[in-house]
Amino acid sequence: MNKLFAIALLGFATSAHAVNLQLLNHSHSPHYLVTEDTLSKGSLINQRLILSANYHHLNDPLVATNPERTERTRTLVKGMTTVQLGAGWQTSSRFLIGLAAPVSQVTFSNGSERQTGIGDTTVIGKYRVTANNDPTSIALIPSFNLPTGDEALFLGDGGVGAGLKLAMERDFGRFRINGNIGVARNQNATYQDIDYRNRFLAALGVHVPITDKWHWTAEGYTMLTKSAEQTPGEIVAGIQYFRNDSLSVTSGIGFGGFDSTTGNDWRFIMGLKWQPAIASSMQIVPSSTTPLSMQQEETMRLIGELNLEIRFDHDSDVLDAEDKNAVAQIAKLIKKSSLSGKLIIQGHANRIGEEDYNKDLSQRRARSVRRELIKQGIDPVLTQAVGFGQSQPIEHENRRMALDMSRRVDFLIQ
Repeated sequence: MNKLFAIALLGFATSAHAVNLQLLNHSHSPHYLVTEDTLSKGSLINQRLILSANYHHLNDPLVATNPERTERTRTLVKGMTTVQLGAGWQTSSRFLIGLAAPVSQVTFSNGSERQTGIGDTTVIGKYRVTANNDPTSIALIPSFNLPTGDEALFLGDGGVGAGLKLAMERDFGRFRINGNIGVARNQNATYQDIDYRNRFLAALGVHVPITDKWHWTAEGYTMLTKSAEQTPGEIVAGIQYFRNDSLSVTSGIGFGGFDSTTGNDWRFIMGLKWQPAIASSMQIVPSSTTPLSMQQEETMRLIGELNLEIRFDHDSDVLDAEDKNAVAQIAKLIKKSSLSGKLIIQGHANRIGEEDYNKDLSQRRARSVRRELIKQGIDPVLTQAVGFGQSQPIEHENRRMALDMSRRVDFLIQ
């Protein structure tokens, strides 16, 4: 979150502490710049790693005002340009650990040259407490700020900080909304009359897919402190382009400061997200026991890609909205290509649990997909659901990913 509101320095009391003016939250979500998602289904395409970098510039992040806070008297810090580097590691379908470290160039108003320094390092954990198929997804996000920042450049709070946020996410089909609320505490985050020791954090993000490659996002972020005059806020709107399944670029503008004293400040923000496509080597390829034309072979390949989007939660045979959308697209492909033969829906489970139970669970998963295909117009006479239990697991060097991918269905044309 950018520091956008004016800071009034009253009395100029001495203090050994400092404040970090680089307050932009670095999101480990593939779709947002400042808002954290909930690790809901489809959050990370590879369910493992996301690397990111954000660039943004602040004008006049630290100013002084008169005692009435109605007029600026001088600018203390003229500009701050920051590149934030982040990495998130998803250790399971429910938990992610993330790290963000900013590097900034700071320009003071006394005419001195730009000075470069690093900011405080932020470490977060993100744990989704709801199931994959819950319509509203909720996650808890504890955070720790490590005092690595240069206090002389206003890039550090001078002490270890901690916080806790609650993230909530709801998918409405055509768009998705994420909200964050939380608190943060850093005993040393004071400078002159600025008091950032206790903060209430709030963010709201809207993500709208326009096409497969182009997405639109809008985000708002604020931080409530002890004094209303020291409460920054910002609105960011951006366009995101997915170069491929792994790489996306977001560019947008931010607007912060909401009165004539602080000045309404526009700025340019750019973000880069990279998710190595680890899961691409684990595609589930449908098969056929009958000869297929080239068009039908292409249809089977597309079905295999869509099949990756059908993911069951642990101990569940429930299809959520994204699952049903993938099944609907599979049904459309089947009807369009006139695949001949009987469609066998093969359900599977991972090796966690009793063998007999997993056999039944896999059968229920296959039946769930079959019912949805029938709803989409596939002839029930030409479909059959079969459960294989844990007998055909996915093998991969990443044990957790192998377990997740084994909770699946695949298709056979006979």
